[in-house]
Amino acid sequence: MLKLEQITLDELVVERHQVKEVLACLLHTIMFHRALGPVIPEDVDSDLFSITYVKCNDPSVSKLIEERIDAFAKALENTSQNIGQICLSFYEKHVKHSWLFARQEERVYWEQWNIPISVISVKNDTDRKKREQELEKMILDRITFILRTINEKQEPIPPVSSDSIVSFPYEISSPQLAESWNIWKKPSPIPTAT
Repeated sequence: MLKLEQITLDELVVERHQVKEVLACLLHTIMFHRALGPVIPEDVDSDLFSITYVKCNDPSVSKLIEERIDAFAKALENTSQNIGQICLSFYEKHVKHSWLFARQEERVYWEQWNIPISVISVKNDTDRKKREQELEKMILDRITFILRTINEKQEPIPPVSSDSIVSFPYEISSPQLAESWNIWKKPSPIPTAT
């Protein structure tokens, strides 16, 4: 059985209007490099930063990521908390047999990416410009870390048993906001390996 590997990125301190763009850069980067199916890369130029990242050119994958990012950003706005974490988890589906021939599907998680976010307010334009430059560098550092981690991964990943673009079932969740947002409790409508 595979062991869950949890990878937590260093916290990113962002302004409220930067949350969606920062998460899009990171989540799409991770997803693209875990999509072992017939994926077509799509270069994306960030609207806020001088960064180009790659994402899967698949409308269903992009839609789900954007929906989860929107929900996370909205939840952060509607709470007194200025911190949160979004997680991208990959898993396998195992069929578990119980007594009387009952079958139950079980998720066995093998990799989880945790992205902590802290939201701040910047008072003046000079500080804002300086913070944007620092944040851009931090995002590039996180993207480099993601690529290095995926390329150096020593533990085996599950066998690919699907020809869909994203070869493994996955979910995007937010532990801190799950109780107030039912959207996080629903399984993601995603392509899954069967």
